Amino acid sequence: MKQLEEVFKKQQESRELEKSGDGQQDTAFIKFYLNDSPCITPIQSVKEILEYRSITPYPLDSNCHRGIINLRGNIIPIYNDDFTREDYKKRIIIFEPIANLLFGIVGSNVKRVFISEETYNSQNCHNGDVITFENTPFKYFSGQDQMTAEERLK
Repeated sequence: MKQLEEVFKKQQESRELEKSGDGQQDTAFIKFYLNDSPCITPIQSVKEILEYRSITPYPLDSNCHRGIINLRGNIIPIYNDDFTREDYKKRIIIFEPIANLLFGIVGSNVKRVFISEETYNSQNCHNGDVITFENTPFKYFSGQDQMTAEERLK
């Protein structure tokens, strides 16, 4: 629980920098895995991170839409869940690409926030781009463009 509090504190700091105009460069990221691929996302893209919970599947099969969860009365679509994989470290990462429009993905091995010595301008990075942090390649996932995010998760 302390890790999640740290995430929200860093997220708030990042959003305050963004509002002031000084936050053009992203330096605070969350590491996670999507289908065994290492990914990072800027902390300001994340609305919240939840413990894994059961997902209500859609009645029809879809490539990337896996189901929904009820989050405090809001129905949130969830993408890319690998139902065959048992992983006690799974988390649901909720993104808010457009005001009041939420969607989630299931990431495994979600790591706490890390502050990078390197900076990236999020306007120059797109979902699925491979960028290198600390000599490790990661797929960039911002969640800012839901349609692009859906395409990358297929």
